[in-house]
Amino acid sequence: MDGPVIVLVGNPSPAERTWLMAPVAFAARLEMVDGVADAARLTARLYPPPYLVVLWQDRPDRYNAAEIDRLTSLLPTAQLVAVTGGWCEGETRSGRPLDGVTRVAWNRWPAWCAKRFECEQTSRLPARSLSIDGRLIAVLSESQATLEWLCEACAQAGHAAVGIKHPARLPQMQPVAAIWDARNLDDLTALLRLRRAYPEAQVLVCAGFVRRQDMPRLRDAGVHRVLAKPLRLDDLSWQFGEIVNAARDVRSEARGRLQLAG
Repeated sequence: MDGPVIVLVGNPSPAERTWLMAPVAFAARLEMVDGVADAARLTARLYPPPYLVVLWQDRPDRYNAAEIDRLTSLLPTAQLVAVTGGWCEGETRSGRPLDGVTRVAWNRWPAWCAKRFECEQTSRLPARSLSIDGRLIAVLSESQATLEWLCEACAQAGHAAVGIKHPARLPQMQPVAAIWDARNLDDLTALLRLRRAYPEAQVLVCAGFVRRQDMPRLRDAGVHRVLAKPLRLDDLSWQFGEIVNAARDVRSEARGRLQLAG
């Protein structure tokens, strides 16, 4: 079957189901299941595997971290999106938003899809797979507000982004780049975990104050670029373009070496 496969998880009302499914109607196959366990059983027999899993999150405790880990291990190239209802509006301030999941408020879902899938509707390319199109960016920040702003900046520059709040819970994926929002450059634990999880990713560090003596340590830790705060959207967009080009050059060189070796 040609075209993308999309799975919607949850138990929305008939009216909610209609507007949830309408923006992704271009998919070759749409599947609706009640819960994560059902999604896991379904995806085990789907081919091609889904490239997008949409989680209808009508309340903050609808899904837990173990369920998200299960989905990311089963579907390492799928993007997970949680469409959040009105009861979840305070979750970013007083709750525990899920890691490895892109959050989209229910009233932003149609517009998010329109922007996000503009190229997919014609190219049918999975956006999360580095091996396919190299547009996925992992974003790590302890601040939920910064996390959402950086993910939105990625989207505006034409890249898929997965926001991660806790460095101990890095989802399985193959990002072309990883952004670390650094609060303290004296402690590089989160950065080193990011590098181990995504060894092929170009790493961009955003920091409020970078000292000259910090630069050798950052380079030794595998950092490719450093951007000072406050961040500007045009600077980020330019950096994203440079990162993607650099990653493509690295992949081209690797393919050339393999061809020569063969």
